[in-house]
Amino acid sequence: MLKFQYTELPHNASEFHAMVQITANTVIDAVKPPVSMLYVIDTPVDVSLLRKTMEESLKFIRAVDQISIISDKVIVPWTYCTDVNKEHVLNYITHTKRHPDFTNLILYAVEHCRGHSNAHMAVLTDTQEGNIDDIDIVSSVPVRIHTMGYNKHNSTLLKELADYGKGTYNFLQSMREVPIAFGSVLGAAFSTVLRGVTLRIKSDTLITDSMRYVGDVYADEKKQILIPCTIDKTITSSMEHHTLKVTVTGINVISKQEIQIPLEKTIVSGWDNMQDESVTKRLEEMRVVNELRKARESNETVTMLQRISTSLVTLQEDIRMIIEHNGLTPLIQRTELEYKDQRDNRSDEFVSDYRTPFRMWVAREHENYVNQ
Repeated sequence: MLKFQYTELPHNASEFHAMVQITANTVIDAVKPPVSMLYVIDTPVDVSLLRKTMEESLKFIRAVDQISIISDKVIVPWTYCTDVNKEHVLNYITHTKRHPDFTNLILYAVEHCRGHSNAHMAVLTDTQEGNIDDIDIVSSVPVRIHTMGYNKHNSTLLKELADYGKGTYNFLQSMREVPIAFGSVLGAAFSTVLRGVTLRIKSDTLITDSMRYVGDVYADEKKQILIPCTIDKTITSSMEHHTLKVTVTGINVISKQEIQIPLEKTIVSGWDNMQDESVTKRLEEMRVVNELRKARESNETVTMLQRISTSLVTLQEDIRMIIEHNGLTPLIQRTELEYKDQRDNRSDEFVSDYRTPFRMWVAREHENYVNQ
C-alpha cells in the first residue's frame, strides 16, 4: 500500500512524505523451510534454566532443522533435531562461560554458520569489550544475528552487530527474561516470510531516494517506510500533479519465489489538505526516535527524556521506565530500535506495540514452561 501525507498537496508546499506499508501473511499453516539455529552464550547461565529453555525450544524445532550451541567452546555441534538427537542435545548442555575474546567468538560463530541456509544466531552476552572491525567477514555469511545484552554490557556494539546481522537487539534486565528472549528469536526464525525486501523508487517530478532497503519481514508484521519527497522546481514550477512509482522486491521465504509488487500513486495540488493519520503518526514516532538518540548521546539524558515524555502516548511507559533507570543507555537503544524498526524486541512485562501473534505465542510458551 502506498499513501501520501496529504489528501491534496498544499499549493505552497515544496516537501511532503509518502509512506509504503508492507504486511506479511501469517505462517501458522505454512510449510516453512529448514532453519539452522545457533545459540552463542557468552555469560554464565544457570544450567537448569538453560536446559529447560532449550527443552521448550526443541518442541518447536523439527527433524529437518539443525541446532548448535557455543559458549567458550562448542557445547553442541550442528545436530539435526530428530527425537533421538533432541535428547542428546539436552544431555550436552553444561555450564557456560564467558569467552576471553568476544570479537573472535562472534567471528568464529559466523564461520560456524557458513554453508547453512536460513541460519539464525542468538547471542547472549554481558561483554563490555569487543570490536567488530571485520564486517566483511560477518556480512559474507548470510546469517541473521539477534543480540541480547545482560547486566552492564557494550550496548552500542550489540546494537551495531544486530544491525549488520539484520536481526534484533534486546536488553535483558534479569536472567528470568532468557526463556522469553530465546523464544522470541526462535519465533522470528520460524516466522520470516519476506527476506531482503527493497523499495525501488521513481518519479519524474519529485526528488527522493531511488532505493530503500527494508530487510526481513516477519509474519503479520507491519512495516511503514517513510519516503521524503521534494518537488523538483527545475522541471516546472507550475506542475499541479506528481506521481510516485515504487516497486517492492524481495524473496518469499515460504514459496522461495522472488516478489515484485508495483505501486503507483498520484497527488494533485488543491485545498483539501487533510493529513493521513497513519503517516503523521509514523512521522511523530520517527521524530521521537531521533530525540531518543539525541538524549542518549547527551550529557543531560534524563532532562531531555522528560521533555519528550508526554509527546507520544505509546512511548510514555517506556520513557518513564528509562527515566527511573536514570537514562540507562541499553534501555534507550532498545526502545529506539523497537520504534524505528517497528519490531518487538523486548522480553520484559510490557507488551510491545509491534507484537505479532506467532512470535509472542512462542515466546510466552517458553516463559510459561520454564516458570511452571
